Amino acid sequence: MVKRQGIVLPANTSTNQFSFLEGYKGDSPVTIKFQEKRHWYYIRGSGLLIPDDNKFHYCPNVTTIAGKLDKSYSLLPWAKKLVGTTYSKNLWKLFRALSKIEDDVNLPRNAKADACKVIIMLLKNEIKIIETLAIDEPERIRLAATDIGIAFHKWYENYVLYCMGKNKSEPIWEGKKTLNKSCMRIKHFIDVNVDKFLGAEQKIYSKKYNYIGTLDNIYISKHDGAKVIGDLKVTSGVYESTRLQAAAYVNADREMTGKEAERRVITVVDKTTGGINFVNLETQFKTTIEQDFRAFLGLRYAYMWQKEA
Repeated sequence: MVKRQGIVLPANTSTNQFSFLEGYKGDSPVTIKFQEKRHWYYIRGSGLLIPDDNKFHYCPNVTTIAGKLDKSYSLLPWAKKLVGTTYSKNLWKLFRALSKIEDDVNLPRNAKADACKVIIMLLKNEIKIIETLAIDEPERIRLAATDIGIAFHKWYENYVLYCMGKNKSEPIWEGKKTLNKSCMRIKHFIDVNVDKFLGAEQKIYSKKYNYIGTLDNIYISKHDGAKVIGDLKVTSGVYESTRLQAAAYVNADREMTGKEAERRVITVVDKTTGGINFVNLETQFKTTIEQDFRAFLGLRYAYMWQKEA
């Protein structure tokens, strides 16, 4: 693979915007910096797919690369339905007011006509506001879901750290009540299936392919001693991008530790109902870890081509 100059960390960037992360545990060290504002990673090291110029170069992260996979075929129907529902719900209020005026037998004809004119005028003024509201509703829902997802991820991370003995007290979920049962099922799953955790919210880096990611957790199975990559998704199901993401974690972890994970298990939590499903990607889908990883690399090459164009 050819080394590219890529995007270099600006020299005048304030250093307090960055924090040092865990380096690569290979034959030569890699220093990683993280820019909070843009959520970008930069790396510096020898023997990498970047110039050996002692500068920090942009490094794509797993989530960004896997996110380039088109999800519109599944998200567009949801967004269109939500827009239509929001639109009709708000318009119905004005039409109901018109209906009440028409049905009021005690209201004189002239008064009815004047009231209807007022309602119609309001309807014309409100329709643009309602249209904006309807169009913005999917984004509002998405942002609210993101907030719930971040909070639940934090509880999940703290519970795994508690299981590892790194947190002294067991974390309590204080968010949306419908997710209480999700917490209980996660605890039960860990009791039954996890022998020990090897890490939580762990930074991993692929020196060979130059990408970085954060593992939700990695553990040893109680049943067969297999090494398992665990990932939490607060969503309605497993997207194709999730499979590619988990395969990229397997590869980077193998580079860093020399031991390959045999399974990828995704914990899928429905933020609305609190329903939960533990999805073993190796039994639920036909593609293997290696096939999913090759697809991930294809996206990575396309992403960097677009970034450097």
